[in-house]
Amino acid sequence: MAFDIFVEHDEKRSGYWIQGDGFDFFAYFTGDEKNEFIECDSVRREGSDYALHLSIRLGRNGKVDKDILESAIQRELSKYWL
Repeated sequence: MAFDIFVEHDEKRSGYWIQGDGFDFFAYFTGDEKNEFIECDSVRREGSDYALHLSIRLGRNGKVDKDILESAIQRELSKYWL
């Protein structure tokens, strides 16, 4: 079973809106000299009290293809909500 999610880049806020299957949250860019991440402090799924901190490491250039990012988010969330 997989989530039906939609990822949209928000250049003004420098991050991504992730929506679908009861999720609606914003993930922002963070990092240090060596690694770049997309993070969200609190992911909640409708009908669930569990809050999840999401952190996904990006590629070396700090960019990632939208399909790859969707898959990474799907993989991370499915650990907790499948």
